[in-house]
Amino acid sequence: LMTTMTTELEFYIYRFLLGLCEASLYPVIYSLLIPNWFLPKERAKAISLMLTSLLFSNIIGGPLAGILLDTTFFGLHGWRTLFIVEAIPAVIFAFIFAFWMKERPDHASWVTDVEKVYIKAELENIPKEKVRKICEENLENIENGKRDFRF
Repeated sequence: LMTTMTTELEFYIYRFLLGLCEASLYPVIYSLLIPNWFLPKERAKAISLMLTSLLFSNIIGGPLAGILLDTTFFGLHGWRTLFIVEAIPAVIFAFIFAFWMKERPDHASWVTDVEKVYIKAELENIPKEKVRKICEENLENIENGKRDFRF
């Protein structure tokens, strides 16, 4: 989409739309996927691995972008080539992720029945009273205008 822009207004519209798409990724991962797929003792490791991947993408993407900006493929200027080449893995993984990853392990066809039972049992062992107390405290803090939230 970014490669088709010809005016400044199109640039701002496309960047806004791209930002909308990107902005929803991390809240979904943090609020749905990690709590539904990882045990509490494993969540910090899962989040740290995910955040580390951002560093590696910058280590690889930065030099790649520099090379692509000076390259012309099929008559496209370097910046257009950059958008196309860097979008290809994102689009491929978006389709893989959309069809392969499910919200909960018990909905995933690639998880064995034994694994489903184990994960469900382990995730249900989290003391619900503790979760309820933390949520109620955070709600009170929000209502009182405090910014002290506990997790």
